[in-house]
Amino acid sequence: MVFKLIIMFLLGGLISPSFVSDSTKVITKLDKLAYFVRNHSNNSEVVSYHIASAILNTTHPRTIASIALVESEFTPNAVGDSGASVGMFQIQPAVWGEVSSSIYEQARKADLILTEVKMIRRYNGAGRQARRYEAKVLSTRRQINL
Repeated sequence: MVFKLIIMFLLGGLISPSFVSDSTKVITKLDKLAYFVRNHSNNSEVVSYHIASAILNTTHPRTIASIALVESEFTPNAVGDSGASVGMFQIQPAVWGEVSSSIYEQARKADLILTEVKMIRRYNGAGRQARRYEAKVLSTRRQINL
């Protein structure tokens, strides 16, 4: 509370208390996710914060983070065993188009793919392998507390 009052005083009361509390919630989520990424990868603290920031800017941050953990353990430049899938989310360029080396672009593309795949699944379902993968991602998703 004192922190909020100091900020409001320094900014001349231009920021309402609700804005200050909203911004501290975003920082808390960023810190939590960056800590999670750092503990589940070999990334530096700075890279972990970039990954967390990119993931939090998606529509489904917990699911996107789960996919990144399951696919590459948050390794931004990962390459699949066969070389067909690349990046933190192991996106296949042959299927989904070019994959950027930018962490933010990878997260955005994964979010778009997730939305499209959800729509396709609702339309015609998925096979046993897809259901096992979905269960693994959802199980991992429960570990991410934002």
